[in-house]
Amino acid sequence: FDRANPVRTQGETLTAREVVDEGARQISTELDDEPIMKARLLATIGKVYLSLGQYDDALRLIEQSRELRSEHMPAGDIAIAQSDELLGEVLTATGDRVAAREAYERAAAGFTALGPAGIDGLTDAEGNLAWMLGQIGEFDAASAAIERALALARHRQPRLEKSLIGLLSNKATILANSGEPDSS
Repeated sequence: FDRANPVRTQGETLTAREVVDEGARQISTELDDEPIMKARLLATIGKVYLSLGQYDDALRLIEQSRELRSEHMPAGDIAIAQSDELLGEVLTATGDRVAAREAYERAAAGFTALGPAGIDGLTDAEGNLAWMLGQIGEFDAASAAIERALALARHRQPRLEKSLIGLLSNKATILANSGEPDSS
C-alpha cells in the first residue's frame, strides 16, 4: 500500500482498485511463510473486492483464505467458520445459490460448535442464509432460518439493535415475497 504514498507516486494518481490489486498481488506472493496472516489479509482484501462488486476477485481471494485457514488452523477455529460465512456472501452475489447455501450451512455448523463464542457469527450466517433462500423462493427454509437468527439476536446480551432491525427487515421481505405480508 506504500505505492499510494504521494511521495512515492510523484503526482501519479492511483485508483482505489489499483491499490487493492497491488495489495492482493503482494499478499499472494510475499506471505507464504506466514499462512495465517496471509489468510487474514486475503479475506480482508476479498471483502474489499466484494464491496467494489469485483466478485470474481473476491471469490478467488476468499477461497484461498478459507483453504489456508483450513490447512493451518485447528479444526473448529472461528476463523474457518467466518471464511465460510464470507464465502456464502460472495457466492450469493455471484448467483451460485447452491454453493452459497452449502457455505452458509458449514458456517452455521462451525459457529454452533463454538457455543457462546460463535453466537454472533451464527446469527449473521442464519440471517444471510435466510435472505438468500427467500430470494430464490424457498420461503419455508428462509422463514426457519430467519426465526433461528431472530431467536439468537433477541437473547444476546447486550442486544445489538442494529442487527435485530436488519433481521426483522429480512423477515418482512421474506414474508412479503412469500405472499404473507400480514404474518408476524
